Amino acid sequence: MINHSMPFWAGFAALVMVLLTLDLGVFNKKVHAPSMKEAVLQSLFYIVVSCLFGGFVYWQLGYQSALEFFTAYIIEESMSVDNLFMFVVIFAYFKVPAAYHHRVLFWGVMGAIVMRLGFILAGAALVSMFHPVLYIFALFLLYLAWKIMFADESDSKYEENRLVKFVTKHLPVTQHFDGHNFMTKVEEGGKLVTKLTPLFLALVAVETTDLVFAADSIPACFAVSKDPFILVTSNVCAVLGLRALYFVVEALLAKLPYLKKALAVILAFVGVKMLIEGEHIHIPGTHIDIPWFNITIPIATSLAVIAGVLGLSVIASFIWPRKEAGKDALRKP
Repeated sequence: MINHSMPFWAGFAALVMVLLTLDLGVFNKKVHAPSMKEAVLQSLFYIVVSCLFGGFVYWQLGYQSALEFFTAYIIEESMSVDNLFMFVVIFAYFKVPAAYHHRVLFWGVMGAIVMRLGFILAGAALVSMFHPVLYIFALFLLYLAWKIMFADESDSKYEENRLVKFVTKHLPVTQHFDGHNFMTKVEEGGKLVTKLTPLFLALVAVETTDLVFAADSIPACFAVSKDPFILVTSNVCAVLGLRALYFVVEALLAKLPYLKKALAVILAFVGVKMLIEGEHIHIPGTHIDIPWFNITIPIATSLAVIAGVLGLSVIASFIWPRKEAGKDALRKP
């Protein structure tokens, strides 16, 4: 692992706390559904902050680290867009009023930050102890790319996950919302009983969905950098802007039908990159080294490929629109 001084970590943690405070105390002080203009401006704000932090990485750690930061950031941001599509479906399934989406997303993002921190630190520890684990990550990404590329797009309905079913079965849940509260008081038999609201079930679904997507995106970032500081900061910067980006994506859901295919191409590219860059595979407990491809793809090239694929998918979506794209995703099962 590559370590950085505590002031770097402490400074980034302070930045995250400031951004979260701004989000709750300024941007979304009142419970409301952000307008498209608000969502776009807030998304741009988080992108600018991320770029400024990338500039700080360049200033303190150099050109290579800055390239790794921006490449990992773009990978995580592009993968997160697919995640946001699923959030749209979840909110439709639980019939969550638009004004309460932000509250669920805020706590969902808090959980996402914690999960990604755990995934990255655990992954970095595994890579440092057993480098060939990267090839397992690569094969997983190639499988995921194939699955996304050839998935049946009509099969995009949300099915209640096991954790939601467990909560519904074993904990008291009401069918009614109580504003933006996750719990409410309900009178039963002359007594007030505390019950969970559907908003809490939506939060559980969002968290578990993000857990699955984190397991997909984190291995891809390891193809870019092995530095935990770069991986953590790039992922957190991408995740912080997801709440605002969600409202933009919700409006553009039917206008980017080729995004999923672009994500499949990116995952395949990253998987191949991870497979071919090793010099050799060392068999633990022996002195045996198996020669490998040893083909290096520069980070700048990777960044250009990823940005280019995303850009082409957006251009293609507007040149060859598919009118039915996105409609099935909002149907309740």
